[in-house]
Amino acid sequence: MSHNSLSEAHIKLLKQPLVRKILTIMRYLAAELDTSHSGDELLFYILHYDFYNIPTAEVIKVSRRVAEKGYRDKVSLRQYLREWHHSQALTLFTPAAEQAMMELSPLLEYWIKEAAHLPLPQLFSLIINEERILKLPEKELLSELTALINENSDLTLASFIDKVDLVDRYELPDAVKLLAPEIAAMDPLFIDKLVSGFVMNVTALNNYLDCPLGFFYKSLIRVPAGRSESMEFGSAIHYAVEKLFQKMQDNALNEFPSIEEFIADFIESMTRNREYFTREAFEYRIAHGRNILTNYYNTYIHTWNKVVSVERNIRNVSVSGVPLKGKLDKLEFDGNKVNLVDYKSGSYEKAVKKYHKLDPPGEYNPQGGDYWRQAVFYKILLDNYQQKNWQVVSTEFDFIEPDAENVYHKEKVIITAADVTTVTQQIITTWDKIRQKDFYTGCGKENCRWCNFVKENDLHVNK
Repeated sequence: MSHNSLSEAHIKLLKQPLVRKILTIMRYLAAELDTSHSGDELLFYILHYDFYNIPTAEVIKVSRRVAEKGYRDKVSLRQYLREWHHSQALTLFTPAAEQAMMELSPLLEYWIKEAAHLPLPQLFSLIINEERILKLPEKELLSELTALINENSDLTLASFIDKVDLVDRYELPDAVKLLAPEIAAMDPLFIDKLVSGFVMNVTALNNYLDCPLGFFYKSLIRVPAGRSESMEFGSAIHYAVEKLFQKMQDNALNEFPSIEEFIADFIESMTRNREYFTREAFEYRIAHGRNILTNYYNTYIHTWNKVVSVERNIRNVSVSGVPLKGKLDKLEFDGNKVNLVDYKSGSYEKAVKKYHKLDPPGEYNPQGGDYWRQAVFYKILLDNYQQKNWQVVSTEFDFIEPDAENVYHKEKVIITAADVTTVTQQIITTWDKIRQKDFYTGCGKENCRWCNFVKENDLHVNK
């Protein structure tokens, strides 16, 4: 089944709701085999599948508990369910929702264990012959999927998932498009507590403006996202740069540490989170990080501003009654004038040229790009920070990975009074909508992950 020879029948099959659910289970197993606890978002989806009979409200409450616990410990949804299952004994009085979740955890653990050595057809058979899936009426659909699996019996689980993921690039003719989905309102006692304690940061603002339903899941419920190798690599890059400036500040002569020490801090962070990488990925990321950080250091070592503050958590800021907070990578000072620096470890070309994230409001991004809004938000945050008399004159995005020509980029955003007015209004309007609990309806964009999640799991009330 090469992507060049996909028939319309194959594409149609792989886009069927039940088939997509089975494939998501397989995708979850592949993710956990590759890196433990990296598939939490997929697990969140799986817990919503109708054949497991777990009420949506219960999944959301458990996910929120995991998010709160994660502030203190490294914890994942998979780990939480596993520990919950081991610590709680099922009785006649166990609520049905809890029983369903507790029974699913050991099943998934068993599948993960078996996926490590079973050939693809046997693993697939194990999944679809589980009693809850076996009872489903779509026998013909599962038979077609079985035939497709058997055609690809020589593939590993990961290779098969890579192939079927290509199907998302194809659009069937006459596909049915639904309006923006709306989910049922949550229990007021639960949701009121979350809303009353909510403090706006720029990620939440961007999430809401992109999709209110996405904001509900990502910023309010804080659905576990899983820890990926790209996330841990980015964290290690940030850690190394942060330590570079902290050590310079601690040095009596304000000298930067050597390039060897800089790289050692990066490797230390990578090693501390070694479990999130396969052996091959770890070796590749170490080599890649060493290369880009060496060139980054050599590019800027003689021009970096040494009058800085690094990793500042700004809290207790209020703008027009809206509580704001933010974590800032670096502040560069010229007297009380500040150039605010935010490190980016992703692709420069994608951020600037493909997605126009630095653009002010315009035709491509009517509300402005996410990075542009981040720049203005941080100025608003610091200009209203009563503890310091700082004046933000610019925000700079420092791309730590070079472009395709191996050139490093710093993109400075000069912020105007009109920009501040625009983003302040976005903050106030968004805050008012959050307080009114106007986050149960999605954006309706065709490629919105959370709108599609709601539609595919039949969670919407506007059918």
